Amino acid sequence: TVSVLNWCKHCQRVDMRPLPALSVLLASCSADTGLDEYLQHKAAFLERQRRMRSDEDERRPSETERAANAALSSMRNTLRANMSGVVAAQPLRSVKDVVRSTELFSMLHDMPKGAQLHVHSDTMVALDVLLQNVTHRPHCYVYWNAPEGGGLPWFAKSGIPRGTVRFFRSDSDAPAGYEAAASLRARIKGFDSQLLAHWDVLRGQVAYNETTDIWGPFQRFFSMVDGGYLYRPVFEDYLNLAFLNVADNWKTDYVEIRCLGYQTTLYDLERTYTMAETIAIFQGAVAAVKAVRPSFEGAGLIYSQYRHVGVDTIWKSLEDAYQMQQQFPGFVVGWDLVGKEDAGRSLSEFIEPLVAYTGKVDYFFHAGETDESGSNSTAMNINDALLLGSKRIGHGLAMAKLPLAAEYAVAQDIAVEINLISNQGLQYVLDARNHPGATLLAQGVQLVICNDDPAILGTTDSVAYDWFVMYMSWDVDIWSLRHFARNSIRYSAASPETKARLERTFNGKWDSWVSRVATLAA
Repeated sequence: TVSVLNWCKHCQRVDMRPLPALSVLLASCSADTGLDEYLQHKAAFLERQRRMRSDEDERRPSETERAANAALSSMRNTLRANMSGVVAAQPLRSVKDVVRSTELFSMLHDMPKGAQLHVHSDTMVALDVLLQNVTHRPHCYVYWNAPEGGGLPWFAKSGIPRGTVRFFRSDSDAPAGYEAAASLRARIKGFDSQLLAHWDVLRGQVAYNETTDIWGPFQRFFSMVDGGYLYRPVFEDYLNLAFLNVADNWKTDYVEIRCLGYQTTLYDLERTYTMAETIAIFQGAVAAVKAVRPSFEGAGLIYSQYRHVGVDTIWKSLEDAYQMQQQFPGFVVGWDLVGKEDAGRSLSEFIEPLVAYTGKVDYFFHAGETDESGSNSTAMNINDALLLGSKRIGHGLAMAKLPLAAEYAVAQDIAVEINLISNQGLQYVLDARNHPGATLLAQGVQLVICNDDPAILGTTDSVAYDWFVMYMSWDVDIWSLRHFARNSIRYSAASPETKARLERTFNGKWDSWVSRVATLAA
């Protein structure tokens, strides 16, 4: 019933009645009246296209907003004349310094953005900061001397990537190939820089190469750093830095984090910690940041599981997520599958446990993060994610190739989490001007702008990189920006009371920001 009502409202807004065929109209017209008929027909056609856009409801501009929009548009026009293709069709690493130096980026960096709804917990802090936090502590060991392996631990292969960190009591406790970080630093000149180069897996991506396996290095990053990130003393400092960064540099007041649950273990030199204990530490970090950043409303955790596992593991993971939702209501907000979608198992392979937990656990599926299409492809995950009632869709690139799925998302009011820099970095979309998100926007699908894996992508200092590339590449304006920011609040899993506070805070910050931008037009 809700689906039908939502779809009827969409049809009423857009006016889905068919336009009369232009050829029929013109056949009975003289040359003079025929031109008038054509222009009227075209105006109605374009108006209907405009009203289909999901950001159309934001266009009730004030004079100040008109002035601010003119200022942003002027900056964009100047940049487009000189660097449009450079920004839209190059890896961010090759143009980041140029982007960062522009006045437009500065404006978008300062823009309030509501909430951040798609980011992975172990990629929220800059790599150099993480390296300092991990490797300058006692008992830190780095896998360095043994030959570098090519396998990934979660695929049950034997190789350990060089640069993998872990904490041990002493040399005798450390497995072969691990050496104390302090010892390595003492005997190897520039050790920190060498280790950072191992962690910075996309450092050399200054041009696209579709024959290169990007996902291999991408996944290797997590294998290397998680043994440091999950050491409790590091973890506590890391979370505090991450949430401060969200509030101060990302200009957002709420964040939802994909956090690996089942099979991910926090530890110290004395013991390992349960998932409940780990989530409590998350909550403590949020509370500490809220105490010093009053407008920061907190965080939600989306309990996540690698998608390559067996069905028995999915049953276990879903039950754990359900129990954590009961123990931490309003903080653990749902469940997801993560990892390379094309190489992992499809949602349909897990359909029995997923159906069993529908209604008990909210889903926030990564789905359609692929450039494949076809009835037997990864793209079909989009259909299962929608039909299972996923509250949002992560990435959703394949949805643009599935018109019924896009219609269903509109009818069910399901938003898609757009991650432009990530999609470019992983080479799914080489030119942001052709990003499927622009198509979904035109089709009426609701979108939110996200940053996915900022530590790997080199964007921890600002979420504005994604916004900048989107603004430079798509047919959008200042009201689109406001719409996407408000969507991040509307489609979050925060409580109604929290959403109301976020909306009030956002409106005040937005008005202040618009006034500052408008002064540029003057």
